[in-house]
Amino acid sequence: MIKKIFLVAFITVLTIGCDKKQAQNIEKSQGVVTDSTAGTHNAQNSSDITGTYKGIMPCADCAGIETQITLENNNNYTLTTRYLGKGEEKPFESKGKYTWNDTKDRIILDADKIEYKVEEGKLIHLDEDGNIITGELAPYYVLVKEN
Repeated sequence: MIKKIFLVAFITVLTIGCDKKQAQNIEKSQGVVTDSTAGTHNAQNSSDITGTYKGIMPCADCAGIETQITLENNNNYTLTTRYLGKGEEKPFESKGKYTWNDTKDRIILDADKIEYKVEEGKLIHLDEDGNIITGELAPYYVLVKEN
C-alpha cells in the first residue's frame, strides 16, 4: 500500500515537472522570453529607494554621529556625517556609487564600504559582517527617509 502511494506521488511530481518544461519549450519556440526573476519581490523593485535618509548613530567618544545619506536614481549617493559634541562639529562628506547585493535587499556604499539593509522608508546600518546590529543601541542604527 505504501509503495503504491509513493509511486503515485512520484508520477504526479514527474508529470507536473514535465508539463512546466513543455510550457517553457513552447514559449521559446514561439519567441516568448520569460524572466525567472520578473515576479520576484525584493527591496530593489518594491520600493522607491531614492531620497534622503537621516538619523543619529551611536559614537564611542562623542554624543552621536549625525548621519545623512542621499540616494539618487543613477545609483550615486552622498554620505554626510557630523560628530556631535566634538567642538567644531564640521560635517564630513563623501560621494560614490551604491550597488545592490545578490538578493536585492541590501545596498553597499562602495566608496565607504558600508552596507545597509533596505526596508520600506528606512535603511538599517549593518555591522562589518553584514549582520543587523542588536542590543539596546540597535534602534539608533536606523536611518529614516524624509518625506
